[in-house]
Amino acid sequence: AFEALAVQERTLLAEASDIADLAAEERTHIENQGDDAATPEQRARALQLASMDDYLGRARQSLNDTRRRLRRLEGERAHRRGDAALAELKRAREQLLDPVAVLKAVVRDELSLLGHTQALAAFSQVEIGVEAGLVRQAPPWLTGRHLTNRQEDAAARTGGVLRQMEALRDAPEDADTDPQTSRTLHSARAATPHVESALAAMRAALSALENSAFANAAGEEAQAVRSLNQAIERFAGLRDLIELAHADQGRAVALLTPPAQEDETVAELTTVERARLVSDAVGDNRNRLARLETLLQDALPGAAGEEADAAEAEAAAQRYERAEALRVDALRALETLAGELRAAA
Repeated sequence: AFEALAVQERTLLAEASDIADLAAEERTHIENQGDDAATPEQRARALQLASMDDYLGRARQSLNDTRRRLRRLEGERAHRRGDAALAELKRAREQLLDPVAVLKAVVRDELSLLGHTQALAAFSQVEIGVEAGLVRQAPPWLTGRHLTNRQEDAAARTGGVLRQMEALRDAPEDADTDPQTSRTLHSARAATPHVESALAAMRAALSALENSAFANAAGEEAQAVRSLNQAIERFAGLRDLIELAHADQGRAVALLTPPAQEDETVAELTTVERARLVSDAVGDNRNRLARLETLLQDALPGAAGEEADAAEAEAAAQRYERAEALRVDALRALETLAGELRAAA
């Protein structure tokens, strides 16, 4: 089994080398054009490729180390080096992605980390028995050190996005700035505090993991996920924002009026916990509906300065009026619900 994994590592190493060669070829092509001939997009691409190559070089070294450890049957050390290679490959890939795509990838990893942290917390509290003999211990790979390494990786990636967000936030904006760029800058300014909050939560989770306070770490990781999702939302378009609000409102309704055959997670919630979750969803949706007003106005033909067909503009205006009326009704209903929740608290 170890030898088979070593062969797989050799294949991955060869593929990583092929990618490095392709990136070097593309960079050389751009650099040979000279600074005057290369477009700004090409120069940015060259910088991305250079940064990617740096992480890819580290990943190749880690892949090689993993292969060597596997051939020596050093399972634990091979696992650690394999983890390092995976983190470095993620960082290499993310050099070519936009900040929102990176944040979405971090959210997926943080959710996985949260699940494993909760499991380790349960094991440490003797709440879970392993089926094989009902031995109450975590699997060998599920350790505080392993979780700490993964949290460090997520925090480093989030810090990289934060620096990009701060650069966008501080970018100058004038009358000549096109509407799309202006929206991106405004979104970055709105998202930056949430990314900062996520990074602070990750650092707190790191401290808790290092002290084996796994339950506390899980709480901080959950807060990091929430803050990251709020940051991503600031870049959401009209349809995405409506779908997010609809999904959260559906969950709030389910919490207020649970179905006859509710799942165990919902059934185990206390009234106070349900009220808190509903209150959070209501607060988030009120903020979304407030942002939705501007997005609806921006969706009108001619809002960006381009000429619009008269018939198309009339139809769009009617759709906008209907959508705006529904938005106001929904916001009014949420404000009423928020008041009732406060009164019941």
